[in-house]
Amino acid sequence: MQIFIVDEIPSSMYQSLMELVHASFDEYQKENINFTCSRYSMDDVKEKILSHWCLFAIDEKNNILGVTSFFPINDRDCYEAISAISPKSKGLGIGTLLFERRRQFLQEKKFSRIISDTAVGAKASVGWHLKKCGCRIIGYKSYKDTDYYSYLFCEHLSGKMSNAYKIYYFCRYLLSFCITRCMLKRDGSFSKIGRLISLVKK
Repeated sequence: MQIFIVDEIPSSMYQSLMELVHASFDEYQKENINFTCSRYSMDDVKEKILSHWCLFAIDEKNNILGVTSFFPINDRDCYEAISAISPKSKGLGIGTLLFERRRQFLQEKKFSRIISDTAVGAKASVGWHLKKCGCRIIGYKSYKDTDYYSYLFCEHLSGKMSNAYKIYYFCRYLLSFCITRCMLKRDGSFSKIGRLISLVKK
């Protein structure tokens, strides 16, 4: 199989992209993790994936095998909007090809870090970020319209991370973990303590 990495696809392939995203995240339903992207509509795909920088893995028959979408949040950092691999294509190195090309793309544009997140309970995704991408956990979050807590990751595009950064990221994670678990529920709404503190601030 020949695999090509491209930065755009024709609109005729948008439906296939949406189906790939759904299939990629549907497997987490077995772990009772309901990723919002597993319910993306076509409008969501256009707004939350295709409106950003994208890289697609396709084969010689123009089947979409994987996608990664990302966008700048400042002149140094980018945020990963989504990365998804077709369940039928796992184990072929699609994710590695996409992430290596993404790293090269961002380094050429002088970015130094990429930030991403995933559900705490999504073991395969967490393992991929930590082992394959060399990320560090730097935060603990709760987002609206979800039913899970999330890890926040940071990848240094140079592949190098000083001990000072490692200590900083660890402390940052511990602080965000304590604040998030104290203030917020899994779905991003305030806990009892969070509501009380928000009322006091007003």
